[in-house]
Amino acid sequence: AGRQRELHQLEEFLAPLATGTCAGAVIVLGEAGTGKSHLIHAVQHSP
Repeated sequence: AGRQRELHQLEEFLAPLATGTCAGAVIVLGEAGTGKSHLIHAVQHSP
């Protein structure tokens, strides 16, 4: 919770990459303790 906007943005960006017809990279920046790892984990386990 609290990162729904960021989670949605990442999912939108990554969706076309699943087809394998394009490539992309994401860099997640932020201060320690701001939930970067949690956000990446949520993206990895989203449907």
